[in-house]
Amino acid sequence: MIGTHQIITHDMHDIALRLKEVDSDYFLVRNYKTKKFEIHALNQRGGTLALTLPFDRLDERTIRHARRTRGERAKDLFAEMDRENKRLERERVEKAMKKVEGIL
Repeated sequence: MIGTHQIITHDMHDIALRLKEVDSDYFLVRNYKTKKFEIHALNQRGGTLALTLPFDRLDERTIRHARRTRGERAKDLFAEMDRENKRLERERVEKAMKKVEGIL
């Protein structure tokens, strides 16, 4: 353990090992201060933290999330986020319009 961080090399589902299949520079860390799992990469600029996982345990979602958020997919990911934001905005406007129609 290094301060509040522990590098995980073995786990029940071999997630730490399987992350190496996604990117050989990836390694898994448990941050005890934030109580989060983190994926770090040796080739990161300005430190090793690549992403903080939104899950409270290690399982297949970790691998899927690592693949989905890789740098090569950034363009696709931003397009996906843009589509989702537009969908949410449409829903918000439709809800507001129905509310106004109900008042009139």
